[in-house]
Amino acid sequence: MSAITSTPTDLFDDDHRAFRESAETFIARRVTPDYPGWRTAGAIPRELFKQAAQDGFLAMVVPEAHGGPGVEDPRFGIVVAQQAMLAGAPALALALSSANDVAIPAVIRDGSELQHGALLPRLADATIIGTVVVGDIAITDLPADTPGPPNQVSLQGTATYVVQGVDAELLVVVGHDGSEARTPRAALANSGKPGCTITPSDPGIGLQAAGLADIDFAQAPGQALGDGAAAAQRIQTDLQLSLAVSAVSGARAALKIATDYVLDRKAFGQPIAQFENTRQMLGEAAANLEAGQAFLNATIAQALAGGLSTERAAAVKLHCTELFGAVVDAGLQLHGGYGYIMEYPIAHAYADARFWRLYGGTSQAMKDVVAASFLQS
Repeated sequence: MSAITSTPTDLFDDDHRAFRESAETFIARRVTPDYPGWRTAGAIPRELFKQAAQDGFLAMVVPEAHGGPGVEDPRFGIVVAQQAMLAGAPALALALSSANDVAIPAVIRDGSELQHGALLPRLADATIIGTVVVGDIAITDLPADTPGPPNQVSLQGTATYVVQGVDAELLVVVGHDGSEARTPRAALANSGKPGCTITPSDPGIGLQAAGLADIDFAQAPGQALGDGAAAAQRIQTDLQLSLAVSAVSGARAALKIATDYVLDRKAFGQPIAQFENTRQMLGEAAANLEAGQAFLNATIAQALAGGLSTERAAAVKLHCTELFGAVVDAGLQLHGGYGYIMEYPIAHAYADARFWRLYGGTSQAMKDVVAASFLQS
């Protein structure tokens, strides 16, 4: 059934399809054989990011004037995230999507010419890696006569479980202005500067290769990014959409894992795929997946047209990440007791998928954003 094995095609043209084949080959050769070792090591090797940049799968949106490919179409970043999820490499999907779809576009869109010149060439060849940091972080202005570059700010606060936080030098930070109103604000920070402490996060139940870190800012220096609240909201919207993209592809991968298992596994002399309960669980999951994909496709189309709202991004993130969890849960249930053993891919998917409902705004926070859009008095 194409709903189980295929990725959507209506958003993509021949160039995207050719790029998808290249990404699939890159991941099969350079990621899949080594991914279990990355889980053990707790991070993706730095060399992988350099190779991804060299082969055209990282920093594609960096303009040619700054050493990048100059690909303005964000669908190429979507393809990379989809293929990493379909290949069972969710940590790589999160790391590349955080850079390709959130951090680097934020620098290009909201950064100054000075920031472009200082950062984009090094992002283009993965000399530095960028990630997004969202937390309870006060971003306050320094006096205008402070020596150094313009728009200097001070950062105070903490963010936990930051994707690729252990390795990223460029931190695209979303916090608030420190006032009672807590107006959203964005800034750029260097993880190597005084006042910025990076600590590997306590081991979680999944995503061991994601380089998760807790980041503490203690009057750390930074530079303001963009036009205040609007820039911060654009970054959050990009992050939520990127998580919805990877969630749907993760659900698709989990459904494929479950389908392969029930076709192979036998009970009472026949494949368990022939049992009515199995077929109904898979049918429900596939139907829900197609509905989620349609919602996601429509949202991507809105983003491409420049009209994606904050509440729409929250709604699609909520729906697709909850869908991811539900499909993986059904897949594990169909494995029976074997689904709870880590040697089976569905167990890793089950542990990994839970992160999506927490990162980039919890499901409860997304519900509040959606509700607020129609409960305004």
